[in-house]
Amino acid sequence: SKEYIKWYRWESHHLDNLVGELHRELKKLNPKIKLSAYIQGSKYTGDAEWEDLHQNFLEWLRKGYMDIICPTGYIYDMLRFRSWSKRQITLSHQANPKVPCAVTIGVFSSHGALASSQELVDQINSLRQLGGNGASFFRWKYLKKWLKPLKNECYQQPAEVP
Repeated sequence: SKEYIKWYRWESHHLDNLVGELHRELKKLNPKIKLSAYIQGSKYTGDAEWEDLHQNFLEWLRKGYMDIICPTGYIYDMLRFRSWSKRQITLSHQANPKVPCAVTIGVFSSHGALASSQELVDQINSLRQLGGNGASFFRWKYLKKWLKPLKNECYQQPAEVP
């Protein structure tokens, strides 16, 4: 309904203001502080685009509020993972090419789980191929069992946030 869309826009406006205020206050405390957000990502275009306003992260990127953005990537079918991730990376870089986009890989979540360290390696490599700036992970408890196999790949150096 029109009222529901109006509510989403009202809610989005207040969330945008909160994120902006957090950014300003944190940078006042220490300009080197990095602000990031795990977000749901962008699903819609055209007439349904208003639904993305619930977390208007592209606007946060345009306004320079984020130092890194981490769209969800809890997808366990590789074709869908690549398609979804490409959309998030492309939109994020269009909104602000200076802000790294690190898609969040759902190692284990309520939506499913990766079955092997190879699936994790495949998702990480896909993000690199798609122009992503890295990955974030949910949940450490399940990721740490694969640290040894990952060290045999090209993941030996700790990550850095520019």
